[in-house]
Order: sequence, then structure tokens, then C-alpha cells
Amino acid sequence: MILYYTLTRYQQLASMLHKLLFAPDEEAHLYLSNGNYIESDYIERLKKTGIFVEVVVFNDQPAWAMGTEVDLKHEERLYSALDKVTELCIQSLIRPLEQYDDIYILADHFPLGYVLAYKNVPYHYIEEAAGVHCCYKLWQQKLLEQNNQFLYLISKKVGVYGSADCVIDWYVDLDRQDETYYNKKAINFCVSQLLKEINKHQLGLILNVFCVNTNYINKKKKKVALILTEYLANAKICSWEEQRMVYGLLIDYFCENMEVFIKPHPNDHQGTYRAWFLSITELNKSAPSELIPYCLGNKIDKLISLCSTSFRSLQDNAIDIYSFRNKDLRTEKMLQSFNKYYVASKIIATIKDKYSIYGIGADVHQIKYFLKEEGIRGIEIWEYDKADLPNNENRRIIVIDDLSYSNQLTEIDIYEMVDNMEEDDVFVFIDSKKDVLFFGDDNNSWAEYIVPIRIEETSLRVEIEEKKGWIFMLSKDGELRHTFMHTRIDRMLVNAGIQVKANDEKTSIRERVLEGMLYATEQKCIMLTHRK
Repeated sequence: MILYYTLTRYQQLASMLHKLLFAPDEEAHLYLSNGNYIESDYIERLKKTGIFVEVVVFNDQPAWAMGTEVDLKHEERLYSALDKVTELCIQSLIRPLEQYDDIYILADHFPLGYVLAYKNVPYHYIEEAAGVHCCYKLWQQKLLEQNNQFLYLISKKVGVYGSADCVIDWYVDLDRQDETYYNKKAINFCVSQLLKEINKHQLGLILNVFCVNTNYINKKKKKVALILTEYLANAKICSWEEQRMVYGLLIDYFCENMEVFIKPHPNDHQGTYRAWFLSITELNKSAPSELIPYCLGNKIDKLISLCSTSFRSLQDNAIDIYSFRNKDLRTEKMLQSFNKYYVASKIIATIKDKYSIYGIGADVHQIKYFLKEEGIRGIEIWEYDKADLPNNENRRIIVIDDLSYSNQLTEIDIYEMVDNMEEDDVFVFIDSKKDVLFFGDDNNSWAEYIVPIRIEETSLRVEIEEKKGWIFMLSKDGELRHTFMHTRIDRMLVNAGIQVKANDEKTSIRERVLEGMLYATEQKCIMLTHRK
């Protein structure tokens, strides 16, 4: 008898495929953690497939909140909490653990998973989503940012994410891990590929379980863009209105003249996207992304993912991929600067010479994709974290934003970079934190080479609502500065509900420059006051 323990729809799909292809002659129980809401009709559809002898709702929800109920600073309290979780999990099993011949845990940082690791019970590990097994450190970082002390300590003391000593083997999508991934016990387990290996009847059962609508394939009239969402508001990364704004910007900036489909994350519990954006088609959020090709066809013209990991499973089905996911998830924290990056990229695109771009504490993904929308491809773009910029036969463009993402560089390093800038260098300061990094304490030489770019964001919904921001371009090249000053930008973003303007012609260049210098001086004074 086999035990499968799952939380998400992806994990339930993976369990079905494993059972059909790796253990077709074995009986199995599928446990569904009730940490997520489970519809009763979904459970009935799972049962009717006949793939599992039993489909069991596993009552581990009380265990999810355990870490917030006790002070875990002392190790004995952690283990006491783990003992209580163990008792809760054992009570929810329909037969004792020892009566199962094999146990498959799909993401072992859920209660039953870390109970097995805590009690040293052997189990097989199946990664929770395609390509995420290599992201263990990033996952731990997010736990710290979310102040999830309980799970963070479990990861350190007990071992989860496949790191426990009692793990027998690892089922992971080897082609979706990063280049540093190596595990000699790993077994290749690619859900997208396994879906092609089951027969038509079995595929039909799976599509029915997840209510996949296959009718869209023959209805597409334009090039297709697919956006995979994340539960940003639920994760307290932004507000609901800001989440609407973010995905509206993705549609406006990157999906012009395309038929847009949005696949919400299963935990994305806001009002529907089709209520926000009337021109889009919203796909069933409960269906795993691996089933989208059976809905939209094998080729998606543009796949857009802000930070979702699901894009990995669709890479082979997409002609063009815009993934903003990075090693420190900085895009999530720079969402408020999206329009600044657009304006900066639009101005960079006016440079006719060949250039290479270095991002220091900046989101190079935004720059890359905005430039692609301008028809500029093949540009060398790097995240950079050193004081000495490499010599380059191309013009160097240095985009600087938030130094908290740099492990080595300080404000002093930035001042020295500006002081030592070469004739054809271009510095771009996004100024997300309003820290005017180019403005040194004892050095005003920046003023000679500065081009302040004022960005105005006007709401299309509330006439009086207006937001101002600045980016700053530095260059010794007078012709470039002239181009920067005269590059006017005026874009209506209907889905985001705003109009973005830069270098508004209603204001003279002299006035814009003086206003920008005044803003920078005020911000510097505020910073100096806070330091004292």
C-alpha cells in the first residue's frame, strides 16, 4: 500500500501520474491536506478516476497555525510543538504509518512531511513544483522575510525540502533546476513529459478532474499571451489595488495587440481578473499550469511570469518568455518602480551606439524586457556587484537603484564611480528609495552632467490623483544629454488605469532641471537630518 501526501493541485496531478506510470499495480491512498480549501465536487471527481483506493481529506490545518501559538526561541519548545503536530497528524491517518509500504511526500515542509523527518520515518520526496528543489535557500529567505519562525527552525533543525536524512530518493524535474543542481539520488520526474506518456483514456480522466476547457484551442484569433499570476496581496507584498495595477501594467506594456489569457495562482483569492480587465480570458486557477497546453495548444506566443515558478513547466511551449523571477525576488519589492524602469529603458533605447548594461542593485529583468518591446534584443545585461566596472568595447550603461541588494558596494563606491566616469559612460539612477545616490556629501560635480527626468503618473479613474517621481541620467556626452532632455514620453495604460508622462513639453527644460536639482537637494537634506 502506498501513501501520497499533497497540498496543491500540482502535487495531486503529480501523484496521479506517479501512480499511473511508476506504480500501476499497487493500491494507494491519496491524502489531501486541508491547509487549502478543497471543493467536495473536486474530491468526488478524484475518487471517480479509480486511480486511488481512497482519497482522504487530511486534517492538518491546526498544525499550520502551531508555530504562531508558542514562543519558539528555546529548542525544547520547538520540539514540544513538533510532538503536538505529530499527534495531530497520526490522528488524521486512516491507517498506521507502518502499514504503508511506501510513502511519497510532495513537499515535505507541510505538516506530515516534517513529522516524518522529525521521527526519521523513510519517505520518497517529490518536489512541490517543477524546478523548485534547487530553490531551498531562497525559500528559507522568504520564511525569514515572512517571519515564519516555526517553519524556518524546522528547516534548520529537522531538515525539509528533501534534506532530511531519512529521504530515500528525490523525484525532481532535472531539466528545470538551475545549473548548479546536482543530486546523485535524483530521479527525473517531469510532469509535462509524463502527461505525454499516459494513454488517451487516462489523460481524459485527468483533464476532467481539473475541469480543463479544451475549446480555446480553435478560438484563438490573434497571437496569444499567457500571464501566470502570484498571490501578491495575500502574501502582504502589496495591496489589492496595487496587485490590479501590476497585472494591468504587464498587459499594457507587454501584450499590445495580443489575445491575453490569465492563469491565476490557486492562492490568488481576489476578485476575478476578468472583472478587472474586460479584454482578457481567465483560465481555471485550480488547474495546474502543466495542463495549459491542452487548453491553449502547444505554442504560446508570449509567456509572462512575474515571479511564479510555473513558467518552468511551460518553457517548451512558449515562443517568447518574460520571466521576472530572480535569485532574491527583488522584482516583487520594486513593483512601485515599474514605470520608472519603463521610462529609463525608453530613454536608453534612444542611444544609437552599441552598449552593454550593468545593473547595480537594479532589476535588470525589467530593463531587458522593456528594451525587447522597443525592438532591441541581444544586449548584454548583467547584475553587477563590484566597485570596478569592467572595460568594454561598447558604451557602458550603469543602472543603479537599491544598494541593499548589493553585498559589497556602498554610497562611497557610487560617488567614486561617478567621479571616475568615462566620456562615453551613462549612469541611470532609478531612485526607488529616494536616496539620490549620485549626490555625494562633499561633491557637487554631478550637477554639470545630470539630466533629471520627471515622471508623472495620472490616474484615469480619479482626475485629481497624480503621482510624481524622478530618475536621473548622468553623462559627459552633451549630445546624449540633449537627447535625454528632449525625449518625451506619453503613454496611456488602459488596463492599469494611468497615463505615464516624462519630459512633459508643458514645462521648460530649465524648469525641469531646476525642479529635479531641488528635489535631489531636499532628499539629501532629509537623509542627512535623519543620520544626525
